[in-house]
Amino acid sequence: MGQPLKWNGWGFISMEERKNRIKTRKKIEELIPIILLFILAFIIRFMGGTWGTKWDNDAYMARHAEYIYSFGHPAVPDPLSSAPLYQPGMAYLIAFVGWMIDLIPYKFAQPSMVISEGLVPPLLGAATVLVIYGFAKILFNKSAGIIAGVLASFSHILLLRTMKGFVFHNALSLFLIILTVVSFWYALKTIENPFPRGFKNRTIYLVTILAPAVLIGITGFSWGGYFILHVILIFYGLLLTALFLVKRDSMRQYKSYLWKTWVFIVFSLFFGTILALILYPVRGPVEILRAAQMLGFAEGPLVYKFTSDLMPPRLEGFESLFGTFLLVGIVLTAVGIYGLYKRDSRNGLYLFAALFATMIPAVRAWHFMDMFSMFVYISLGIGAAFIIERIQGPEPQKAVWKKLATVAVIVIIAIAFVNPVIGTVNEVRYSGGYVVQPERKAAFLYIKNNTDPDSLFINWWDYGNSLAYFAKRRPVIDQMYFPDAVVKAVSAVVVATDPDKGLQIARTLKERHNSSAVYLMLFRYDAFLVPIMGYATGYDLSPGNESIRMTVADTGRLVGMNDLTNQTTYYRLWTNQSIEGYTPFYLSKEVKIYRLNV
Repeated sequence: MGQPLKWNGWGFISMEERKNRIKTRKKIEELIPIILLFILAFIIRFMGGTWGTKWDNDAYMARHAEYIYSFGHPAVPDPLSSAPLYQPGMAYLIAFVGWMIDLIPYKFAQPSMVISEGLVPPLLGAATVLVIYGFAKILFNKSAGIIAGVLASFSHILLLRTMKGFVFHNALSLFLIILTVVSFWYALKTIENPFPRGFKNRTIYLVTILAPAVLIGITGFSWGGYFILHVILIFYGLLLTALFLVKRDSMRQYKSYLWKTWVFIVFSLFFGTILALILYPVRGPVEILRAAQMLGFAEGPLVYKFTSDLMPPRLEGFESLFGTFLLVGIVLTAVGIYGLYKRDSRNGLYLFAALFATMIPAVRAWHFMDMFSMFVYISLGIGAAFIIERIQGPEPQKAVWKKLATVAVIVIIAIAFVNPVIGTVNEVRYSGGYVVQPERKAAFLYIKNNTDPDSLFINWWDYGNSLAYFAKRRPVIDQMYFPDAVVKAVSAVVVATDPDKGLQIARTLKERHNSSAVYLMLFRYDAFLVPIMGYATGYDLSPGNESIRMTVADTGRLVGMNDLTNQTTYYRLWTNQSIEGYTPFYLSKEVKIYRLNV
């Protein structure tokens, strides 16, 4: 007998064909939100930033990426920096994409590395949004995933790490962190089951349980703060142990799962860390101390005290994360954890462990808000979906009040995040502030064409990476974790009240770096940084006659706030006063460069 036929309104189809069509329709329904979220997240990020950011840390990573693209490895030892090589994972990825673009049989208007540096961050940002969507969907339901994905797409915090041209480690490290957390969750589910039969099933099983360790290693190759994964997993293990002790009777059936979990966590963390140290043996466990310094748990370098990125977040920062109705957002986040815990206690503890472990660094330093935000959006999405689910009840909604209540929840979330979304749109429109200024770029290119390759430049660390990228010249400092002694030496030259002392320091630096010439490079913006440099050299930081402070008048003229300030090398040179031993080399409204006669 043939297969039974069913009338579909246009003709008869077999039951088998009908099942295939239903499967196809379900697959399409699953793909639609994934495709739409990816397009949304990518377009937002691609519209912001620039093809040529090359400022500060982005310039550092781009320089190493282009070196890898040309020579197959990063510049070690680095001829343009005294700092140890930063984790080069992002640099290798950008170089790899550049190589792939070269294989395309089409001549693009821009070099392949410029295209790679522009595309990789927004692509990683969009991929991160998809992982956030998928994790919230798997943990709770599709509605939770969509809400979490939309919030992450418009996230001002995540946008600042993933716009076009933002090639520092952030875009890759955020993607790897959330991917590793999800991978661990899958692996923890997998170890509940016995080792399967069949080659295919065994391969999938082994790949699933080995993936977390591999991802930890790759994350450590891309970012020094990958130890946050250790904190999340150990904290989850402790929470799970506490749950077993409190609910010993009800959890008896999962008795073997507890010790399996601990063995798996220890195994994955150990081998993942070993892999990270093999891939990147430069700094290793020193990164733990550095993280403690950045969070204020240990005494850190002088510059850390004055870096805005390492300051605690302000109220506006939390509003951009939780929404304008700050309390509502926090409550929704807590409800999300509670709702997930009610559905599956282990899943609830796992998400809480990730949320709490990333919250600690986030509340101490804005720099870490991006990690925290990913788990906040997942919790927010679950919280909103949980409330909607409770309103609707187990039966299909029929009452009008249920429909109105559901709409009200959605409207409240929309209103709460209107301002953050507007902030994101403005960030995209006015992201030119993150691009190296044309006047500064012109100065760097002039340096490249008119100085010896082994020349040394004394300047504040913020400009060091751009100098190395555009001018191919070496700054004395280019990272904020440089030893205080070097930072103080640079500061003493810039704000010296005795120019001869500045020349003496420059002479010492010249001999130390074996340079043919030394230049002092001053920027207009340094006028706002001289209090920090003055503090580094022993002057008072608070306003007064014993501190170095200046301002820029509406006319553009530099104004010293006291006699001490007016005696500094920076003030005298910027106001075009002549100082013996400081020969003008390049002068513009934004940059002044002097060759030091040493």
